[in-house]
Amino acid sequence: MEGNNNTKPHQSSSSSSPLPPAARGPSLYDRLRSFLFARPLVFFVLLYLTANVAIAAYRSRGDWPTLSFVLFSYVDLLLLFFFLSRFEQLGGGARGSREKRARLKGGVWALSAALMIGFSWRVGEVFSWPMKVVIWTMTASVAGGGFYALFLHDD
Repeated sequence: MEGNNNTKPHQSSSSSSPLPPAARGPSLYDRLRSFLFARPLVFFVLLYLTANVAIAAYRSRGDWPTLSFVLFSYVDLLLLFFFLSRFEQLGGGARGSREKRARLKGGVWALSAALMIGFSWRVGEVFSWPMKVVIWTMTASVAGGGFYALFLHDD
């Protein structure tokens, strides 16, 4: 039967990938390289941050809660910077771009909230319970306000 062909008209049966490499867009390596080296200030800030994390990790060896906090904060900040850079690159426009922006906004909010929670947890360890209540209330209000501003408030 001629009408029962499972291959798509634009795709040959011999190719394994539906899109040629140029149509797939830049690879993760290319995006990371452009993120780091397109703006020298960003590169030096991240280099400084990495050096400080290495020093803090060295000083906190054997103290697993401190080491895990330092590494969590570092990875969270790196992801936050990457998501924010991708968000800035998208700009308004086509429907796909708006969907990507919405997903990136969700990632930015989640990473920001996780960083605030981590810092509140760490700071709350040295205060009495009334101050912990204040710290956690402030954290919840900032995270909730960020969620409202990013997702519920109309521009």
